[in-house]
Amino acid sequence: MYADFMGRAGDEIFNQLSKWQAMSAGQLTMPVVLRISVGAKYGAQHSQDWTALANHIPGLKVVYPVTPHDAKGMMNTALAGTDPVVFFESQKIYDYGEMFEEAGVPEGYYEIDLSEPSIKRKGKDLTIMTFGPALYTAVAAADDLEKRFGIFGRADRPSLANP
Repeated sequence: MYADFMGRAGDEIFNQLSKWQAMSAGQLTMPVVLRISVGAKYGAQHSQDWTALANHIPGLKVVYPVTPHDAKGMMNTALAGTDPVVFFESQKIYDYGEMFEEAGVPEGYYEIDLSEPSIKRKGKDLTIMTFGPALYTAVAAADDLEKRFGIFGRADRPSLANP
């Protein structure tokens, strides 16, 4: 489950799983989801981050949900598809609750379109794009910009200071 072990399965992930569908002209499908934990919490042997490498492998879909709502919806989408998906999750945010969806995480089944960006907070002055747990740092930065300079702002949005 840890990113550190992707190297041990490198040929299978980066050269086989990622290419079989294309090399068979679509005759083979590869409905495989690799759930990979990205390190920070569990010591030196379980702290590598292979997200950048995986993003550069043609044929792999790579997702990195950062909220509980997104994690459930993206996992459902990945499991329902026919493409190989590397599903990264950050150990840094395992303890974060849902703070972007007012209703929380729905109990029922839902999917999230993997081809569309997830807009967590609309602003008027700038765009901050993030990947993985950097979302929470970006929200804190947006809060600071709004507080100090009046940049970005909306009153009805999530904040790290007031989730």
